[in-house]
Amino acid sequence: SSATSGNYLFVNSKLLGSKESLVLWKESSVIDVYDLVKNRYEFSFYVEDIGKSKLRTFQVFNDTFIGLIGNHIVRYQLGDRFKQTQISPDLTV
Repeated sequence: SSATSGNYLFVNSKLLGSKESLVLWKESSVIDVYDLVKNRYEFSFYVEDIGKSKLRTFQVFNDTFIGLIGNHIVRYQLGDRFKQTQISPDLTV
């Protein structure tokens, strides 16, 4: 699953990265963050499982990550880095 907020794309990655801990990967969901304006990968963060339940779906609103894990709703503040950056309306692509 994936979501966007501002200039960022958030992807729930199902692949183990070459530098990731197998134990941590098995006990959490990995969210990869991409900057859509700069067209590059930024970083990843982990959302811990609750019991044996993994992240099922999520949305990002400005700097707030809201996810559904089993029957639980989780909320994380992502910080100032994720305040929406506005693109100039006269920008042509």
